[in-house]
Amino acid sequence: MSDQDLAPPAPPQQTKQQHAVVCEAHGLRYNPATHDGCVRCRRERGELPARKAPSRASASKGRSAAPQSAASRANATAMAIAVALMLIVGAGMVLYMGAVSTYDEMQEIRQGAWGDDMTQEQMEELEKELEQIFGPQNDGE
Repeated sequence: MSDQDLAPPAPPQQTKQQHAVVCEAHGLRYNPATHDGCVRCRRERGELPARKAPSRASASKGRSAAPQSAASRANATAMAIAVALMLIVGAGMVLYMGAVSTYDEMQEIRQGAWGDDMTQEQMEELEKELEQIFGPQNDGE
């Protein structure tokens, strides 16, 4: 082992925070080596310009100036629930109307509403094509 390994570690370098003093009037920290007082004291003495209120544009970039109230959060939640319910009901209605339309068309086919204009030869030709696609039908015969 070398002497460097046994030597005590070097003390950490002091930062500006370690030299900070607390302002008795405002309770804010400041560095007496660089300033005569905290930010508020210097602003009161006129050494710093008065603080401007943040504009709406800058407030929307970061944190909002005031937290949302419970009422506005409740309104947002209620609106989200209402939109979700409308989407669910709307989708259900679309599916129901599609099913009703399909059922009505199937009933018309079964009752022969679409086959009235077909000749017997065309019906037999259609039946042969359907048998080739789906296989022979067993009509209880």
